Parts: sequence; C-alpha cells; structure tokens
Amino acid sequence: MRTQCRLLVLFALLVPLIAAARGPAVDQVAGGWSPIKDLKDPHVQEIANWAVSEYNRINHKGLVFQVVLQGQDQLVAGINYKLLISVKDGSSTANYEGVVYENLDKIKKLTSFTKK
Repeated sequence: MRTQCRLLVLFALLVPLIAAARGPAVDQVAGGWSPIKDLKDPHVQEIANWAVSEYNRINHKGLVFQVVLQGQDQLVAGINYKLLISVKDGSSTANYEGVVYENLDKIKKLTSFTKK
C-alpha cells in the first residue's frame, strides 16, 4: 500500500514536469491525443526520421523519410507520437503511420509502422 501511494505521488509530480519541459504549447491532459501544432519542429522531424530508420533496420527495407503530413502526441509516462509520414520507396512515394513511444530518458521504441 505504501509503495502504491509513493508511485501515485511520483506520477502526480512527473506529469506537470513533463508538460513544463515540453513548453507552453502543451494543452493536453495525460492520456488524450492532441494534434501536433508544428510538424516542422526539429524534434518531431527527428522522431519521424528515426521511425523510418528503425522500420528499415528491423525489416531490411530502404524507405527514405520525406515529410511529416500529420501528427498527434499523447502524454503518458513519456510521450507517444502518432505520425503520418511520407516516404520514398524506390521510385514511388507512400504514406505510413508510425507510432513511437519516447520515455523520460529520451529512449524511443517503434510501436507500429503501417502503410496507409
């Protein structure tokens, strides 16, 4: 019981810290998806490019990141990013939805990457 209380207090303290670290553009509550206002933000670009690279590494593909078309983020114990990414696939272009979880230590995990 004491451990649960400590975890609850820790979570209650971390959520505002994460929101503060993300800056004044954050207007969401934990758990809800919100549109990303600036798709050209360097961090959003980094997440999208990493998602394509990670997909390529796992699946032995050669997709090339082009642009982020849409995006949402979700504040959890870290941040989930759901991005619609345009990629070059050989001579054609395709859109993929990539979901990336980034924890508080900035370690990323590709949750899903599907062709749309």
